[in-house]
Amino acid sequence: MGKLFPHNQETYDRVLSLFNEVNKVAVIQATGTGKGFLASEFIHVAFKGKNILVLVPNDAIKENYESNFNLDQNKNVKIRTYQTIMSWYERAKKRRHKNKRNVRLYNK
Repeated sequence: MGKLFPHNQETYDRVLSLFNEVNKVAVIQATGTGKGFLASEFIHVAFKGKNILVLVPNDAIKENYESNFNLDQNKNVKIRTYQTIMSWYERAKKRRHKNKRNVRLYNK
């Protein structure tokens, strides 16, 4: 894609190394340091064709990523907000709790 700034190249290399070791990585950097650009590089180059979940803090950033990442050809990439993930978790927790109440054990 494009040439990375030195601080992003360092992060890019470290993420690839960590991913090969533990198969999951979170990139946490200050605002304006190029996380979106890094994410685009991973989506289109390093992890092309793999299932990718990108977590973002709000809908504005989600919409920005969706419009700038050219995801039409990358159906394996999902961009979700933290709030969406927490909502999924809460619903799953309620379903799990509801299912436990409906189970009855009978002893003969």
